Amino acid sequence: MDWTKIIDVVKNVLMMLAPQFKSPDSVVGVEEVKEALVGINELGLLMVLRFKDGLDFGDFGAILDKWKNDPEFKAKMEAAYTGYDKIPAEFKDIDAGEGIELAAEQVGYLPKLIEAFKKEEAQPAPAPEPAE
Repeated sequence: MDWTKIIDVVKNVLMMLAPQFKSPDSVVGVEEVKEALVGINELGLLMVLRFKDGLDFGDFGAILDKWKNDPEFKAKMEAAYTGYDKIPAEFKDIDAGEGIELAAEQVGYLPKLIEAFKKEEAQPAPAPEPAE
């Protein structure tokens, strides 16, 4: 059985369970925490791919290049940074349903992380598709 399918099933089950554990007292939500989690995972994936063969100055150039030339990556990084000051309030107000929601978000990154660690050598940052 394909482990990525198992991970997808686990993520879907968690997302279905999350509303069942929502507390009516929790009013802040976890949007900023979720955006930060996505940003950390995206940056972590890039770092794993770039630093696998060791650290050099070209790696930092590749990260900067991805920031400049990949609008999706840049949007995720900006979303992770914007509103970071709200994260402590979101953690104070977190309930079990929101915790499950965050766990589901992280579980969704497992296949990408596993594949990144499996790759033999550092990969150059993929070129973005030309804008139309």
